Amino acid sequence: MVDPLAFAGDGPIVVPDLAPAAGAQTQIGPGAAPADPIADALAETLSLLAEVAHHGLRHLPPTVPGRMAVAAERLATVGLHRVAASVERVSAVLTTDEAVSAWVDAHLRTALAADLS
Repeated sequence: MVDPLAFAGDGPIVVPDLAPAAGAQTQIGPGAAPADPIADALAETLSLLAEVAHHGLRHLPPTVPGRMAVAAERLATVGLHRVAASVERVSAVLTTDEAVSAWVDAHLRTALAADLS
């Protein structure tokens, strides 16, 4: 198991700030797991992508693009910028011929990030 301290990509090195905000305390009862914002954002996104696959691209509820934008913003907030960009791309191309390949890319990136977290 590797605990990354920073991520290097095409741009500058990104050091995710995973510490809770100063003064923010979460009450944890016996046996309760602490909140994990990265895992929560990834699980939410995977659920949304599964919903898209379940409904089919031609029969999506009208709320899906907005929910994808919120999911992408949440991913970016926790430092998963490339995963967020792939989710934003799906939202942008939902009604085009590129939707299937964009969905596959977003799902693979999200699932891989979830497996690594």
